[in-house]
Amino acid sequence: MKHMKKLCALGLVFVLAAGLCACSSKSSSQTNDADDEGAEEEIPVKIQTMVSNAVITLDAQAATDETSMEMIANFTDGLKQQADDGTIVNALCTDESLSKDKRVYTFTLREDAVWSNGDPVTAYDFVYGWQRAVDPNNENPNGYLLSDVAQIENASDILSGKKDVSSLGVKAIDDYTLEVTLNCPVNNFDELLCLPVFYPANQSYIESCGEDYATDADHILSNGAFLLTDYESSDTWIQFEKNEDYYDASSISVNELNYKIVQDSQTAILDMEDENLDVINISGDLAGEDMEETSYESVSTGCEWYLIPNTEDYKVLANKNLRKALTYAIDRDHLTNDVLADGCVASYAIVPTGISINPSDKSDFTSADTYSNEIGYDVKTAQKYLGKAKKQLKQTSFQLELLIDDDETSLAVGNAIKSQIEQNLEGVTITLRVEPKAQRLADEQSGNYCLSLTSLGGTYADASAYLEAFATASDNTWHTYVWTNSKYTNLVLSTLNGSVTSAKKRYSTLKKAESILMKQAAVIPLYEESNMIYTKDSVSGVVYHDTGITRSFKHATKDMTSEEDSDNE
Repeated sequence: MKHMKKLCALGLVFVLAAGLCACSSKSSSQTNDADDEGAEEEIPVKIQTMVSNAVITLDAQAATDETSMEMIANFTDGLKQQADDGTIVNALCTDESLSKDKRVYTFTLREDAVWSNGDPVTAYDFVYGWQRAVDPNNENPNGYLLSDVAQIENASDILSGKKDVSSLGVKAIDDYTLEVTLNCPVNNFDELLCLPVFYPANQSYIESCGEDYATDADHILSNGAFLLTDYESSDTWIQFEKNEDYYDASSISVNELNYKIVQDSQTAILDMEDENLDVINISGDLAGEDMEETSYESVSTGCEWYLIPNTEDYKVLANKNLRKALTYAIDRDHLTNDVLADGCVASYAIVPTGISINPSDKSDFTSADTYSNEIGYDVKTAQKYLGKAKKQLKQTSFQLELLIDDDETSLAVGNAIKSQIEQNLEGVTITLRVEPKAQRLADEQSGNYCLSLTSLGGTYADASAYLEAFATASDNTWHTYVWTNSKYTNLVLSTLNGSVTSAKKRYSTLKKAESILMKQAAVIPLYEESNMIYTKDSVSGVVYHDTGITRSFKHATKDMTSEEDSDNE
């Protein structure tokens, strides 16, 4: 089930637009004033927000993190998009048809969409973009979304090197007609098309950029609501301006959109008080404090945070009893209520609440205390499992390293986990290894970690979006978790490849798979993420979703007269 909340902004960051729109508007207003002294000068709408982590990539086919995906969705449209109410609506397509066997889609593209270099957006751009996603030479982390999840014909064989990318089941019938062939019916296929990996890509432009493509604002094309005007990987700010050539430009109110990378709550609050930011998110002791002319609310992100143990390279973590000792030693309520204090909810399962429902009785796939008996906080049980592990492994002490991000929240959670485990499990020592998020993700992918504090967001609204990450026989090259279980893998993949088609059977199959994951303590769930969002009262229309693109400013606006009054005081 998908949840959407309109707020004045989430904790991601908005980009300062280039001054062209402002200059143009001012010039126009001055001319009008000469003709009519009573006319008021139109004030360009500028919104500034924050993100907690830097952009990892602006390549649509390669983006996996929330921040990167939000930025890409600002300047690129795909075939479909999420409306403000969470429904799936047309973006670059105007019509679609589906064959009787529900395997062949035919999309008619709009003819008024253009790239920012003037090229029309065509069906060939989608063919090239999707082929980039599954080309094994690109080592793309999102290839599995086309093979395992979307079940596009030949995608799996292309990823494994058995077939050429030209055999992918996507074809341009003409400039504005795209045909897609699937291995089997995929009920949520239109929803998947909202994801950046399915966006179009301009082949001639990308090839002309070479290795510089998507590295800065000078090597990016837009076909979306905004133009990326200023970005380099080392910058603190990311800046956008309204795309006047966007096919739906009349619905876009924001002229300038600016994102600032802010990693701690105190700085975020000071920036808002100094009028530098309109929307921020904070956590810890500062969450819930009142601020003038500002409202706040806790917003679920659909993101699950957990510990992942490297069971292949660390013999002690291959021991299930030690993994169980770790999970029983962690007080999740303390993490959410005292450390985070921003609306996060203690979690005892890998699929967050509100994502999937039981087709029989409409109950949630995940309840608040799912598997709490299997992994809940219980010091005596934790010590019992630790005793078993010591006996089996014939050692009395364990030195473990926990990999965490370098942002404020990760540091707080990491230190709390370290304290709890060392206090509750005699002989277990935790050393923190702190890295920027991009490096932490790279180390996870290469297996360069012992324990890692990581997260998993829902790319689409279904339990399989979370469970598929641990199906090791899949084509998912990003979530390279080393725990393997063939029964688990077969159960999950059977719900994606057409082997299980009944909604009730599919639901029960996914529940069986999750039960294996939890009872094996293959992962250690911690909490469902929420952000405490503070938004200036002058800002409205920011939309949040808990899967896919989790925040959108497309239909946001701001009362600039209140800001002008503030500046004049």
